[in-house]
Amino acid sequence: MRITLITLMLLLTSLGNAQRGKHGSKTISGTEVINEYTSLSADATSGTNTITVVSNTLNANGRFSGALTSGDLILIIQIQGASINGQLHPTFGDVCDPNNPTWGSINSINNCGNWEYLEVSGTTGGSTINLRCGIEHNYTSSGKVQVIRVPRYTDINLTGTLTADDWVGVTGGIVAFEVDGNTTINGSIDVSNLGFRGGSVAGNNGSLDFNSNWFAGTTQDKGGEKGESVVGDWLTYQLIGGRFAKGAIGNGGGGGSSHNAGGAGGANASDGINTWTGLGVPNFITASYATAWAQEGIVVGTQSSGGGRGGYSWSDNSNNPLTTGPGDGSWGGDNRRSIGGYGGRDLDYTTGKMFFGGGGGGGHENNNQGGDGGDGGGMIFISSYGTITGTGSILANGENGQSSNYTSAGFGQVTNKDGSGGAGAGGAVYVTSPSTIAGVTITANGGSGGNQVLDFGSFASSNEAQGPGGGGGGGYIKTTGISSATNVNGGIYGTTNSSTMSSFP
Repeated sequence: MRITLITLMLLLTSLGNAQRGKHGSKTISGTEVINEYTSLSADATSGTNTITVVSNTLNANGRFSGALTSGDLILIIQIQGASINGQLHPTFGDVCDPNNPTWGSINSINNCGNWEYLEVSGTTGGSTINLRCGIEHNYTSSGKVQVIRVPRYTDINLTGTLTADDWVGVTGGIVAFEVDGNTTINGSIDVSNLGFRGGSVAGNNGSLDFNSNWFAGTTQDKGGEKGESVVGDWLTYQLIGGRFAKGAIGNGGGGGSSHNAGGAGGANASDGINTWTGLGVPNFITASYATAWAQEGIVVGTQSSGGGRGGYSWSDNSNNPLTTGPGDGSWGGDNRRSIGGYGGRDLDYTTGKMFFGGGGGGGHENNNQGGDGGDGGGMIFISSYGTITGTGSILANGENGQSSNYTSAGFGQVTNKDGSGGAGAGGAVYVTSPSTIAGVTITANGGSGGNQVLDFGSFASSNEAQGPGGGGGGGYIKTTGISSATNVNGGIYGTTNSSTMSSFP
């Protein structure tokens, strides 16, 4: 009798913790954010069953009926913290070696990308979350570790748009939910443009810096700002001597170098085929393009994983790009040098980590008419124990690079004579389901590079050309059930409407 009573008490205790489905049925018909976010405030090591966060209520926006409690589910994920080859210059310690082509390559991903679901057993004070089981991975709080409250639905019916708070460098950019029953998606789950932020267009404010070929530098006269990445943001880059110029850092695209080169596309998952060179995937399908690439020594079949490279620097004379290669003095201006940003580096998903899409690099400007880099795609986590059906979409696309096309020319003027931004990379989607995902399209494409759109006022003309932006790399999609349609394509490169470049825009 006593054994039976104890067993019954344990069963009732387990049921009382209201695990899956505790938040009931959910219908979304408008645009809605369902998650609450906080960040880890102290390192967490594998095996521990408590974590320390900025605030453990996880209901700052009132998206749940009350504060975090027993039986709730959280997702923990480290966003940044990778270490790179980024040594400072041996003589000038406040800047990196500007001529090091390997600057920004990842030496170790460290705990960046680690993630897991954790069930809550309770909270203590205002900052401690107690867990039902020990955590599996290690997390470094300085690496921007998010702790996200995950709703646990019985079923969900979506006809509107489900999205996330913006990634602001600490939290945001992620949608996560659990469904005990069926998921019906006739609207969209969309975290496009909510990942790593694109680099700002940057210029030398009229002080021309010709012949610059820096991979990294701390002043904006060297080039546009690099896109945010698994390494960190612009502040991190500045501290290690490399916020600006063409070198890629982690999966962030390099900025267009001075003078007026285009920014590069950010990156995310590897294509599993090509190694990284930073040059992207040149277009050899158009016959004239293959001829133009040959002037630079790029042969048919040359391809790189990661983001697309930014366009050439400023040229000022009418010339033929099919017969005169980049860097030739006859181009005038900055000689149309090949100093566009290098595409962001691809990341390894074979260990189960998850990442934001890399931000695109900013273009270089001196006329305040260039383009910023596009933001990368965010992340989506869906844990389903039933069916996933519908005619809608799950989206984690990268943002297009900003074009230099927004200033109208007055009488006798030519405007938009600056470098354009590289695009953001696609984000990441992780869906677990015991059944086929039917009718729902999942997309994590890279954005398109920014275009240079010169605008000519009355009686104005110019042979100028500046660099367009590179396309963003494709993202990552993981599904345990068969999915009807998935897309992880890289974005296309930007173009210029300069008449001189009509055969190779």
